Amino acid sequence: MRLLILENLMAEKKLTFEQAGEVFSVLLVDYANQSLEVLIKNQDIDKSKRLIIKKLFLFLFIHYIDRIAFSLLSSENRTKLMNPIGYKTIKSFISVNNIKNPNDSESNLLDELNTFSIKFNKYKNIIPSTADDSPEKTLFWEFSKEVSIQFDNSYDISNMLLINEIIVYSTKSLKVEEIVEMFK
Repeated sequence: MRLLILENLMAEKKLTFEQAGEVFSVLLVDYANQSLEVLIKNQDIDKSKRLIIKKLFLFLFIHYIDRIAFSLLSSENRTKLMNPIGYKTIKSFISVNNIKNPNDSESNLLDELNTFSIKFNKYKNIIPSTADDSPEKTLFWEFSKEVSIQFDNSYDISNMLLINEIIVYSTKSLKVEEIVEMFK
């Protein structure tokens, strides 16, 4: 439903930076929650671990949008797009997950997002450049390792492949490139 609203706004070429932030904030939180559910498949995972993994997916989705914005937009338009996405998404995440812990306040989560971005910026390729390239040292692969460690304290290759599948599907269905291109 939300993706349909976004597509309608895109078709009418009436999407503002604030609207993009609003729609993405809801979508990204939904996608983070759904990503976790696909990953854990009804396993009994404690609430704090669930929140950490959801947060990681959320941060990845924001980071991914920012990378696309960096490559397609002027610095000014990137800032105009990413500020509402970042702030509104963090607020939505706190609200949807009913977070009361002061360590997970807006400012702390924004700091964590910035730390996440710095950590994962070193992986220049999002996915391997060619079919023959190793997935190692790509954003999605290294992220998958991070989530796998949080999930079960190991580099479980089957989990990592599933996580890669989840993020490829999610980032593709979000239509990030199409939306960001509207703000050129």
